[in-house]
Amino acid sequence: MTPGLSISGATIADKGTLGAFVQIGGVNCLLTNHHVAFSDEAEQQKELQQRMPMRATLYERPLPAWWTKATTNKLLPIFHPKYGGGGNRLARVIAYATPMLANKALDVAICPLEDNVNFSFYARGNPPYLIGPAVAPRLGMIVKKSGAVTGVTYGRVHHLDDRMLIIQAIQSPVTNDKGVQFVIMPFAGGAVADHGDSGSVWVDAETNEAVGLLYAGKYDLEARDNYSLATRMDVLEREFKFTFTRN
Repeated sequence: MTPGLSISGATIADKGTLGAFVQIGGVNCLLTNHHVAFSDEAEQQKELQQRMPMRATLYERPLPAWWTKATTNKLLPIFHPKYGGGGNRLARVIAYATPMLANKALDVAICPLEDNVNFSFYARGNPPYLIGPAVAPRLGMIVKKSGAVTGVTYGRVHHLDDRMLIIQAIQSPVTNDKGVQFVIMPFAGGAVADHGDSGSVWVDAETNEAVGLLYAGKYDLEARDNYSLATRMDVLEREFKFTFTRN
């Protein structure tokens, strides 16, 4: 059974690390990467400068109650999206016809689920664990994640530079002008993360508090690449006004 967040539709049995469950306005939503939920061709409205609620006439159906309670600035509502990565697992569980919160620059999407979706709040591990609340990463912090490809792995928070991430294992610098990203490097040998682990949540290895949303990783010993990149979860929680669902 694939490690990670357990989720399935009524007619499918796909399971994997797709993100974590959060609540906005009392509704459970899936927190994952923008690139996992949507393709680059997803149709987006211009970046919003005003606060919610939005005019319901922008959409094909009335806005759900949870959306009108959102107060985040500069959100990108998605409409008529094209499905993203994750083997299109999410295409069968996300309520794509419903407005959702997403920001491509931060590579984050907060999505309501279809009514027929079964899920567990626990990330797969030994034992399974609940994710959250969010905390800020600290240099040297030991973290873990449960990924769809590499399973449960451990790493160490290695770099918190606000503008540039430069580590020996990466062939070229990764520019970062958001000040919200950080690097996880190996802690006890083996892979940290690899392609297909996107959407995993890095948590404090001792407390399971959410530290970051994994959006990239690579494991290639020949090229000396073994790292993961993540967006700070405390920043996402503050920016998007969600809370982690733990029951």
